[in-house]
Amino acid sequence: MRRMNMCVTYRTILLLACMIAFLPAIACAEVLHWWRFEEGAFLEDSVGGAPLIDRPDLPEVAVQVALPSGDRGQDFPVGFSGGYLNESATDFLGNQLINGMRANPTTTVDEDFTIEMFHHNDNFDAGRADIVPLAIQAVFGAGSWSLFIDTAAANGPELALRIYGEGGTLIRSGISLQENIDYYLGASFNLRGRRAQFYVQDLTNGGPLQSIRKGHSATVLQPHPSFFIGSLVNHDVDQVTDGLIDEVRFSNHFMSEDELLINNVVVPEPSTCLILLLGTAMMFTNRQRVA
Repeated sequence: MRRMNMCVTYRTILLLACMIAFLPAIACAEVLHWWRFEEGAFLEDSVGGAPLIDRPDLPEVAVQVALPSGDRGQDFPVGFSGGYLNESATDFLGNQLINGMRANPTTTVDEDFTIEMFHHNDNFDAGRADIVPLAIQAVFGAGSWSLFIDTAAANGPELALRIYGEGGTLIRSGISLQENIDYYLGASFNLRGRRAQFYVQDLTNGGPLQSIRKGHSATVLQPHPSFFIGSLVNHDVDQVTDGLIDEVRFSNHFMSEDELLINNVVVPEPSTCLILLLGTAMMFTNRQRVA
């Protein structure tokens, strides 16, 4: 517990440095929804006014955890431009036959979109399907799109995007993923241009942002108002997630790389961090003297 408190304090100090050293905010004009899973606003949508639905069995599906959660999420960003603090995430428990977190209604898209998040997977084989669902704008038997990890891919688990409906298609990224790694994951989709862009960054090992463009044959993007995060039970076929999901952001356009959430992470200058660390140490010392 003491270690976790120290980590949370460190993350808070870094965010204070971010707020002092950097003022620009993330451009949100095109962002439709942003579920951040923060303390006091666990189910809230910070942008679009579509909170995730609270229900009695939600603690069996997912719980809020402070970051880092053990070794998980320790490489998730501590904050973003504009003073957005990232201190907690959702821990999906991998329970079968229970739907994930759901928001309804959400703003729909019919041409272009970008979906992003941070993810740490504990077990690719938690469900009884070859899919680890991450974000889905769909409901049973009908839908718009889904972002998921295809665990049955020939070269091992990889990020993929499925477009539903007439002319629907499966778009594979070709970017392999592993368990027990902190990742940034994103995908942008353009209907008329027949293109999709996948983004993956290994935060644990410090790898660069991987970006790959894929063509597709989809002809229609069918709007759908239901939005699931983390799992979807479809006709008793379990598609569940076991691990952390954080900072789910959904936008209605094909983002350029510099607009991505991962490129709006704020890392304060070392000098700013040192000043704040010294100031915080002095504050605690003074409190102890007063006590």
